[in-house]
Amino acid sequence: MLKYYKAARAALHNSTNTQKVFAVAEAKGRKVAQATNQYTRSHARQRDYARRAGFPHKVYLHAEIAALIKSRCRVDTMYIYRLNRRGDMLPSKPCAVCQLALKELKIKQVYK
Repeated sequence: MLKYYKAARAALHNSTNTQKVFAVAEAKGRKVAQATNQYTRSHARQRDYARRAGFPHKVYLHAEIAALIKSRCRVDTMYIYRLNRRGDMLPSKPCAVCQLALKELKIKQVYK
């Protein structure tokens, strides 16, 4: 499902990241936050989830966790997209670190 296709394309178009991932957090059907991977930043929550998922080296801020941090409310739905090397926008599966965060926060609907 590409509900936020245009927003994802715009956010990732100028990104210099090698892995271009975009996430949108929704609460009660309303977009409350969006984010992309940030390889120059981290956050205590990112480091904690990475450590507990068994990937302590994945401390850069992932799009899903950044969107959850930005949302500052109870999120019930998450949309995740990635831009592949050919420039195609595709739904994306969260990594193990982000899966842990989504599971612990009881986010039931994840569109990937």
